[in-house]
Amino acid sequence: ASRSFPFVSKVLKINLIELESVGESSDGYPYKYQQRIIEIYEALRDNVVIKAEYSHGWNEYLAYDTVNIFIFVVLIMIGSVVFAQEKSSGVLPIIRTCRGGRASVAVSKLVTMWIITVLVVLLFTLTSFFVFGAVLGYSSHENALQSLTEFKFSQYIVSIGEYFAITIGVRLLTFLTFSALLLLLSVFVYNYTIIYAGGLGFFGLN
Repeated sequence: ASRSFPFVSKVLKINLIELESVGESSDGYPYKYQQRIIEIYEALRDNVVIKAEYSHGWNEYLAYDTVNIFIFVVLIMIGSVVFAQEKSSGVLPIIRTCRGGRASVAVSKLVTMWIITVLVVLLFTLTSFFVFGAVLGYSSHENALQSLTEFKFSQYIVSIGEYFAITIGVRLLTFLTFSALLLLLSVFVYNYTIIYAGGLGFFGLN
């Protein structure tokens, strides 16, 4: 991977020469784009240091995304009953007559759902992380992200550990948004089948 950056930079410089040979202006978008890409890979060449060690475990773990399906299913099962059960149990008229009405109840339910979402995401994420670690083991998390096969051309100067933290953050943000949309759907629709279908639709969009 450490030898890839000079190679990519060399290829891009050849592309730049070819653009010049066909009369492409240095102020044009294609020319400036090639220049910017060259700058990025030269920065990687100068700043990315890949340790001389065999990277293992991380490639397999980061490629495993089936866990997202389980998280979606669990959240759909939980989220679909948060508001729908108010009508099915007959307590909705009582909630509407209480002080603060349904708004205060809705806010508390949303916060509770978000807490549950965080716990579910972390549970499934860390469980799969430890399973891969127990079976395959992990190389140093301090090594550059480019030491992994799938990320050898990555333009970001981050370590494997930093990228792992980023993936958890993105996953949490994704599922928190999904939970909010699912609850919003259940506020207007009290049919469990439609809520499940809507949840699966959100999953497809994701």
